[in-house]
Amino acid sequence: NYAYTLPGVRGMVIHMQDRTTSILFPKNRYDQVIKGLNNSNDHVLAFASNFSVQVDSHLVCIQTNTGDESSYQTQAINIHNKPRKITGASFIVINGALKSSMGLSAKSSIVEDGLMVQIMPEKMEALKAALKNMQDFVIECGRQGIPEPDETVNVKWVENDVHFNLGVKSPIDGKPMDGIPSIRVHNGTDYMGTSRFI
Repeated sequence: NYAYTLPGVRGMVIHMQDRTTSILFPKNRYDQVIKGLNNSNDHVLAFASNFSVQVDSHLVCIQTNTGDESSYQTQAINIHNKPRKITGASFIVINGALKSSMGLSAKSSIVEDGLMVQIMPEKMEALKAALKNMQDFVIECGRQGIPEPDETVNVKWVENDVHFNLGVKSPIDGKPMDGIPSIRVHNGTDYMGTSRFI
């Protein structure tokens, strides 16, 4: 069995609508994106996504076991009695090993509860450079030379992620702490000297 751990970017979401997929990176998570970039290999770039409150459906992967074999099936669950417009995904894997002999500029497909995008090696280098420079990037999927792409994958930098500490109130003044980041404070040992207490 093969297991792979995906780096997570807090606040990053994936939205799929019609023939457009948007990968949305919050600007205040640049350091997490760079960490994922630095830990990736030359041909594969992958990120775990977060649950998006803006979507009305989400991809899920259902595993069924029959005897010694197990199979996977992808479904989109949506809000009851609501039409499906925007679908969320759990991860994105971008594979930069697409061969030009296939005649495709890029290829996008759903894998389990995430998305796999195959691009040419030079496109992968351009994508990594765009991420390092905090620039938006567009991947057009489909056959080479066609006027209109079959699907478009947009990598975008969006407003800061402030969806944390929602509903938490300060124990000191009772003010809401929505969007204020938490930090860990070292809980070390107290030391007492002859005249000072640290």
